[in-house]
Parts: sequence; structure tokens; C-alpha cells
Amino acid sequence: MARISKAYRLKLYPNRVQKAALARYAGACRWLWNHLLAMQQERYGAEKKFIFRFEMQKLLPGLKKEFPWLAEAPVHSLQRVCRNLHLALKGCFRNGKGFPRFKKKGVSRESFYVSNDTLRVEENRIVLPKLGPVKFRCGPVPEGKLMGATVSFDGRSWWCTVQCEQEAEVHQVAPEAETVVGIDLGLKDLITTSDGQRVKAPKNLRKAQKRLRRAQRMLARRRKGSANRRKQAARVAAVHRKVRDRRRDLQHKTTAALVGRASAVVTEDPNIRGMIKNRRLAMSFADAGWGEMLRQVAYKCEWAGKAHVMAGRFEPSTQTCSSCGTRKTGEEKLSLQQRTYRCGNCGLEMDRDLNAALNLRRLGLAALGLEDVGQAMPELAGEIRLPADACGDASAGEAASAASRYVSRKQESSDQPQMTDSQYANRSAGAHSHDDMRRTAERDAFHDSAFAGFQPAWI
Repeated sequence: MARISKAYRLKLYPNRVQKAALARYAGACRWLWNHLLAMQQERYGAEKKFIFRFEMQKLLPGLKKEFPWLAEAPVHSLQRVCRNLHLALKGCFRNGKGFPRFKKKGVSRESFYVSNDTLRVEENRIVLPKLGPVKFRCGPVPEGKLMGATVSFDGRSWWCTVQCEQEAEVHQVAPEAETVVGIDLGLKDLITTSDGQRVKAPKNLRKAQKRLRRAQRMLARRRKGSANRRKQAARVAAVHRKVRDRRRDLQHKTTAALVGRASAVVTEDPNIRGMIKNRRLAMSFADAGWGEMLRQVAYKCEWAGKAHVMAGRFEPSTQTCSSCGTRKTGEEKLSLQQRTYRCGNCGLEMDRDLNAALNLRRLGLAALGLEDVGQAMPELAGEIRLPADACGDASAGEAASAASRYVSRKQESSDQPQMTDSQYANRSAGAHSHDDMRRTAERDAFHDSAFAGFQPAWI
């Protein structure tokens, strides 16, 4: 038996009195953060030192006497604010994360922490401190030992994220060479797998730019402090919320499908923080959500008992030939505009993302001590296209029903010339040796038998 930490996100349905109380609790935690941070700045300016977690907690009784409304919030929520500020200060000086900032009402996220000893789940209600039972709705009900919860407001609804610790029997899956999958991340195709499947990048944020610009311009024209400005701010938040929900929906469904069909997953380790500094591609990198994709693959592999191999950050998977291992250097290196990899040594011609995914898979096989026996691959990469709605965006519900399509060269339109098996083998392998052609032909024969009538259950 293994201990697994899981989080359940519950949508709360509080009544009018409970909504006001939740807002007061979150406001008290925000005020305490700003008050303690200002105190820290003054103390450092005078004495050149800070006070930390337990010293800040000793100030709470005096603050409650000075500000009686502060006592309305749960005591554990206020203590968590002291802990969070303590960790923020340590992260600033030890890890260089930047000095903590003040939280502004209406701009920062409204949230507060609830400890496990004051939390209880009863059927479709969750008992919160000083509030009593609050109705919620979710898929699976939280199970196991409750470790704590965070109550937050996203501009429209209140949510409660409950962390639970469960004891589950995780069956370790032995990796098999044929089902080890390498994943290459990209901006045009969100992911490209070593077996030829692709997930087209939905570009949710870029597609929402027109609506977002219009909503933000209307917000700038509203008078500060007016009711119309609050209403328009909620409309701007709704656009961001829809982008976030669509991205999160695609990430969960894609990673679940990947982990479910592979015995081991091999991913890269991109320097996302450095890539974001590219002013021309910063929004595209942020919109892709690579970091969240890799995080979900890692913990879902752990839950499923499957191996997850992460290649080194400086591994030249894009610049290396997946057929002969030749590496491009100097002026031969592929630029971002070059989407096809052409090897000058063996003649391989392949999409650069697929070539990188095959290299990552080979690295994973070496790390797992497995022999490369080949992998069933579709003759053309399967593409997952998201159908567009009336506004030109792919909704989360439509993304769920999108199906991948395998297109064979032998099944193309009749007006194009068809290639024989030997011609296609020679072209797809890009090599001239008899052994390479024979292996490619055997792989295609395996694909014809293994994928006959196969409809992959992707997103």
C-alpha cells in the first residue's frame, strides 16, 4: 500500500449569508498579509532584519483586540497567512524569487486556508469553520484523510480545493519497449508522440484576444469605484476564466490518454522560465501551458505505477537524427522556421517534432534498460483537430468529442498517384540500405494489422 495525495476541487453553493462571510474571511486574510508585509518593511528599514512565522503569529492576539473584525476569520486561516509570508521571505533571499508584494482588493485572488481539524465532508455538504455545512457539487467525493483545504473565489463562484491523503495499492507496470512513448512539446502542435500522434495547439488565449481587448477597453472607460466598472471587470474575468478552463480541460484529457495507453512516458525538460523571456513568443509559450502538462504527466504516471523518464535539459533531441544519430552543429542547426529535419548522412527526411519524439523515446529506452524493437506507427501522423464554434474558438465540450484521424497514404484521394509498398518504404525511411527498407516494410505491415479499424480514445 502506498500513500497518495490527491486534491478534489469542489464548487460551493453558499447562501447569501455564507457568501458574505466567505468574502469577509478572504478580506481579513488579505488585510493581514498587507499589514504584516508593511510591518516587515518598516522593521527591515530600521533594524535590518525581519520577524518570521512564530513571531508573526504572536502578534495575532494583539491585532484582534485592536481590530475586532479580524477575529471573525478562522484562526488557522490567519496563521496560514503568517506561514505564507514566512515562506515568501525565505524564498526571496534563498532562492531569488523576488520580494513579496502587496495584495490589492479586486486584483489579487480572494482565498483563505482551512485546517483539517475544522473540516468535514458530509454527503453533498462540506462543513467549514464558523459557517457550518455548505453545499457543493463535484465528480468524485473526497475520500481518505483530509489534510486541509483552500477556499477561493474566481470572480463568479466560490471553490474549495480539498487535499486528501489516501492509501492505495499501486500496481507497478513493467515498461515494454513497444509501448514506451516519447513526447515532444511544441507551439504549432502542442505535443507530438513517438508513435506519430499529434495534438494541435488550441491557442485559446490568442483566439480570445479580440474579445479580451474589447472588454478591457470598455473597462478602462468606466469610472473607478462605480457599479458599471465592477460589472465590466467581471466580464473581463469571465474571458480569462473561459480561456483557463479550456486549457485545463485539454491538458487533463490529453495527459490522461497518454498515460493510459503507454507503459512508460519520456518527456523533455524545457527551460520554460527562460523561454518566457522571449518577447516575440512569450504569449505563445504561456498559452501552451507546458509546465502544467509535464506536471500532470509526472503525477499521473506515479498514480498509475508507470515509469516517467525526463531527458536532460540540454539533450539535443531536435538536432539529432533519429535514424543514424548524426547531430547537426554550427550553421547546420535547425532554426525555429525549419519544420522538416533532413539528415545529410543517411538521407532521412522527417517532421522535426516527430524526429525529436523518436530521439526522446530512444533515450528513455536506454534509461530503462530496454532494447529498441521498433514501435507501431501510423503512416501519417494522426492529428487531433478541435472543431470551431460560431466565434471561431474550440469549446471544452467540443474538444472532448474531437477524434484523432489516421490518414494513410494508400487511402488518399484517387486523383493523386499511389505509391507501392517498396516506394513508400524507401521514402519514409529515407535510407538506401536493404535492412532499413526491410524494417520499415515490417513496421508498416504490423501497423496494418494492429491499427485496422482502430479508433484511438484520445480527448
